[in-house]
Amino acid sequence: MLKKKTILILGAGGLLGNTLFERLKKIYFVTGFSHKNNKKENIIKTNYNFSSKEILIIKRADVIINCIGESSNENRINKININILKKIVLKINYFKKKKTFIHISTCGIYGSPMNTLVSEKYLPSPKTKYSKTKLEGEVILQNYLSTNVNLIILRPSQIIGLKMRNTSLKKLYSYIERNLFFFVNNHYSIFSYIIEKDLAIIIDRLIKKNFKTRKIYNVSNQITYKNLVRIIEKSLKQDSYFFSINPNIIRLMIIIFEKLIIIKIPINNMALNSLITKTRFSSVKIKRDINLYKFSNINLKNIKELIYG
Repeated sequence: MLKKKTILILGAGGLLGNTLFERLKKIYFVTGFSHKNNKKENIIKTNYNFSSKEILIIKRADVIINCIGESSNENRINKININILKKIVLKINYFKKKKTFIHISTCGIYGSPMNTLVSEKYLPSPKTKYSKTKLEGEVILQNYLSTNVNLIILRPSQIIGLKMRNTSLKKLYSYIERNLFFFVNNHYSIFSYIIEKDLAIIIDRLIKKNFKTRKIYNVSNQITYKNLVRIIEKSLKQDSYFFSINPNIIRLMIIIFEKLIIIKIPINNMALNSLITKTRFSSVKIKRDINLYKFSNINLKNIKELIYG
């Protein structure tokens, strides 16, 4: 009988980390680190300066999964996404023990490519502070993590699921429900996502696969806005006609309100670009390597659950 592996989840108090903690603890011995207090057994509060107990946990872990990520507080973003990662790398390297390190990055590191298929070979060009620090985190791991450690970098698109903050889906659902929605010539534009339970399945299979080489994977599924809107309509038992506005008109409104009138409106050029893009993130590589050829789709059965948890 194979020994059950020991897993350490960094950032286990966050939405993604906690979701993975709950799913993986059914299969493995799982411990979590969190900078926040947590009532759950085996999730330990830490300031990431590492007590002797925490160092022992790092030493014993067969797999470390990094879910640490700050996206909104720019005063903390470097500390959380970069500085803490450097500390962790030093501790892991000290033990010279074979491990697997799974790092959750983001498809945002590619920037804003329009209307293309993005594979892992696509040159990164991050636009936001969050995506820039996540790319820097990848570089730190690739350059400084010991060769004893198998490094797997996952670049998911928007992660949606139970207890996750599915802000864009909630807004879309709310606008459709109140008949405030309109297309911006984006019926066939792409909404990219991955459902959190699929991410947990992917990580489980990667752990079992026990790769000996370093890997980078995109993790993404997609749906057109036309189909997504239709699913939401059906769940609301609505059948509305939504008119379509040229996105250049929206861009002009953004300039008028933000530059001339100086009023903040609920959309900017970056958000508009995300609504009209037809870019897809290729997940062919990860599907092939772990023999998982289909991801879960957004559908009529799960749409409310994915939005409201």
